[in-house]
Amino acid sequence: MVIKAINDIASICYLKGLRNVVLSPGSRCAPLTLAFNRHGDFNIYTIPDERAAAFIALGMAERTETPTILICTSGTAVLNYAPAVTEAYYRNIPLLVLTADRPPEWLEQWDGQTINQKAIFEPHIKKSFSFPDSFEHKDALWFSHRLVNEAINCCSSLENGPVHINVPLREPFYPEKGEKLVFDKAIKLIDEPAFENSPGKDTLLRLSEELNQPAKIVIVVGQHKPDKSLIDALSIVSLKLNIPVVADIIANLHGFAGTIRHSDAFLPKASASLKPDLLITLGQSVISKNLKLFLRQHRASAHWHIAQAGHIPDPMQSLTRIVRMSPTHFFKQLLDTGVTPKSQEFMESWRSLDEKVKENFNSIFTHQPFNEFQAAYRFIKSISGEAKLHLANSMAVRYANFVGLSSQQNNISVHANRGTSGIDGSTSTAVGITLTCAVPNYLITGDVSFFYDINAFWHNYLPTNFKILLLNNHGGGIFRLIPGPSQQPELEELFETQQPRSATRMAEEFGFSYFKSTGEEDFNSQLISFMEDENRAIFEVETNKENNQLFFNHFKSHINT
Repeated sequence: MVIKAINDIASICYLKGLRNVVLSPGSRCAPLTLAFNRHGDFNIYTIPDERAAAFIALGMAERTETPTILICTSGTAVLNYAPAVTEAYYRNIPLLVLTADRPPEWLEQWDGQTINQKAIFEPHIKKSFSFPDSFEHKDALWFSHRLVNEAINCCSSLENGPVHINVPLREPFYPEKGEKLVFDKAIKLIDEPAFENSPGKDTLLRLSEELNQPAKIVIVVGQHKPDKSLIDALSIVSLKLNIPVVADIIANLHGFAGTIRHSDAFLPKASASLKPDLLITLGQSVISKNLKLFLRQHRASAHWHIAQAGHIPDPMQSLTRIVRMSPTHFFKQLLDTGVTPKSQEFMESWRSLDEKVKENFNSIFTHQPFNEFQAAYRFIKSISGEAKLHLANSMAVRYANFVGLSSQQNNISVHANRGTSGIDGSTSTAVGITLTCAVPNYLITGDVSFFYDINAFWHNYLPTNFKILLLNNHGGGIFRLIPGPSQQPELEELFETQQPRSATRMAEEFGFSYFKSTGEEDFNSQLISFMEDENRAIFEVETNKENNQLFFNHFKSHINT
């Protein structure tokens, strides 16, 4: 009965449309591993490092928008899932986490690989479940089926997110030699249709009446998946109603040419005249600290956040209303409810500052020592066609956000782990996404993030459509570029991660083509060769931390002058 219950987990997952399984080898989890593998209809990926495995699964789930199944053995292996589970929780990415465990009688008995695993990911999990440890009672199998159905539904109901099933298992873990596993194809499923919210006409009319009152409205879009219908709706609203749309690079709005992309560059010197009467936000987190600081200092009288479901935070300290509907539906309906155009002058104030930054980018690098910002700028501008751009945390995502993507690069989708903004799984997440698609995938990363997550490559599935721009300044260069640590005498000893490594041998070990630049003289030729190479490749750009710091200060002082 126990073997059937474990096999039925695989059967239910398959029948409910789950296909990708990322597992890490272990003995306690053998019944789960064998069930999913012998089922025969899953894509199985064996990743030895549980932390890398979890982030790779995160990338797969982000790309497919379907729960990826994670399987590991008991003990500290489970804890290694925590960073990726937390990122999934804050980014609403569906993961179904299956962790093998000791049976309850052996907890706290000094038994090997045994820790308290029940609800171990709380509070950073949508829900935790405990699988039955005994099937003697006739209702136990029914209960296990109900539990697995509920867990999968929970992954994708209202808002996506990670769900944990802890599975206590007793020996024996392995079937007898020659024993065949049987999978029930007629097992009962519990379906939960996707939630649809279509507000009534009266609600929309009431909102439109309120939208007619403020003279100045700003729309801010946080991290969001690519969505052409949303872009189309926002572009029409912006152009017809004179409402500036402000977005970071991770909002994936570069398909709309009118997006305000460079607020992070011009807001530090902007006047209070850019303050909106009404702020409308959608999406998740915003990269730009300057945008958040400006909107906190110059708070709108009203602030609406548009979201169909989920927790709504208040990062601008001005939230007054949560509008529960699809943002695309909200903006599509807006024009049909009689909202009057807003101040053209206000709209032009935002746009003129944005255009000024764009114009200055052409000359800002002139007569400056070669630096990693310049490398990131040239690399981003060289990407064309359909592609995915991955941004590691720390300075890589900040450089990319300053640069932005043009409307001509509308077939590029941008991905970054901005739920928790950690450096620990940036490469692994990019690998996970790359494994699920055939288009070129590019990662911009710093050396600390890159070497920290090197086990992203420790498996047998490395794709060839993956290229990495490695900005190697031999230490945590971000601490020279932000106030506080850069002014401390302990900067180099305690804040920067001094390291002499190069990616040369690592590239050889994992089968990457390798390119290197140490200055402006060879950067352009190496970049062309790197982009044209048909294998997975690493382009290591070695720069000087002091030059990076000097240029970044120069950039902040001159980009908006």
